[in-house]
Amino acid sequence: MKILGSLKDWQTGLPNWLTLARIAIIPILLILYPFNFFTLNVVCALLFGVAAITDFLDGFLARRFGTVSKFGAILDPIADKLLVVTGLILLVDSQAIPSFIAGVLILREVAISGLRLVALEQNISLNVNTFGKIKTACQTISIFCLMITKPIFGLDFHLVGMIILWMAVLFSLYSAYLYIQKFWHEAKLLESAQ
Repeated sequence: MKILGSLKDWQTGLPNWLTLARIAIIPILLILYPFNFFTLNVVCALLFGVAAITDFLDGFLARRFGTVSKFGAILDPIADKLLVVTGLILLVDSQAIPSFIAGVLILREVAISGLRLVALEQNISLNVNTFGKIKTACQTISIFCLMITKPIFGLDFHLVGMIILWMAVLFSLYSAYLYIQKFWHEAKLLESAQ
């Protein structure tokens, strides 16, 4: 019984530990990446990639084990945004990407997070849409590629990263438009029902 109890505790805590690990990787990236040595860049890209995979894993495991918690539900999107924003800032600092692209992506994240809070206050549900998920995948892959910067085995990671980053910008803006449209529609329905 004791083993079963500890296994259940482990299953319950694992998704949150993965989320916390994602946050713990951020200061490591902030310290190592600015040295701008190719080997360190690759290590940072791999750390970023591992952190991004934990984003998928923590939610999957929480649903699989039936251990979705309020703490995890609040912390998970914060960890995601912190990781992506950190990646974008590091890439701007290393001049791998123009600052206006990072600015558009970061401002979009802040704006939609604010919209979600307003929606929550009005009991409006703004679930993640498909284009938002594609945007997240594109951002993650592009940051990973752009952190490597130089070609490896003939693959130009910078070029691939920039193409995918522009896709992320387009999906980011379109998904933001869909969130705003849904909020506006739901808010009007609530207003007419009162």
